[in-house]
Amino acid sequence: APPAPPPPVVEAAPEAPAPEASLPLSARERAATVGGTTAVQRQQADPELQADMAAKAETNADRNASLDSVVVTGSRMARGDGAVEDDAQLSRRKWIKRIQQRLDDGDTDGARASLRLFVDKYTEDKVPQDLRFLLEE
Repeated sequence: APPAPPPPVVEAAPEAPAPEASLPLSARERAATVGGTTAVQRQQADPELQADMAAKAETNADRNASLDSVVVTGSRMARGDGAVEDDAQLSRRKWIKRIQQRLDDGDTDGARASLRLFVDKYTEDKVPQDLRFLLEE
């Protein structure tokens, strides 16, 4: 009978080094190393410090959650050109030109809001024909 085959060679998987050991320490980490342990290792071993860090993380999570609930109630800003209410400081002629400029810039909502303010302030003035469509909507 032929000789028995040799037993299979089973190599033990090398043990993975700790993450701290596998990465070179930065200057800050080397400075924080005391007695062969890093600040991270000491923090992990300190339950009181872990509880404090968990509380801070929870506070940050609450703060971030509140940022998710920001509600914008409205604005009269028109593409960085200033508030529509600022148009009321212009003379009548310049105000109408400003409304036309808003239209030319593609700011129909700002032009409409500004024209409505104009009509409220100068009820006796006639609205130029090319702007009347803004009051129809």
